[in-house]
Amino acid sequence: MFVIRFKIKELIDKYMLSQRKVALECNIRPTTLKLYIDNEIQRVNKEDLESLYNFFYRLDDRLTINDIIEFKHKEKAEE
Repeated sequence: MFVIRFKIKELIDKYMLSQRKVALECNIRPTTLKLYIDNEIQRVNKEDLESLYNFFYRLDDRLTINDIIEFKHKEKAEE
């Protein structure tokens, strides 16, 4: 079985950003962004995903969707 895992925290760390800055730039509530970071979000909002992708793409035009989201085996995702 596979689960979706967001890699937002890794991108925030890589570019030395604050969660607040990302939330403001992407027009996402900070509490919602925290749910993405902690991989606890229950429903993915298309606009949120587009905003996150566009924001990080402006920082690095080599970014792909795989840098933001991935599918992992459930057992490995819990590690």
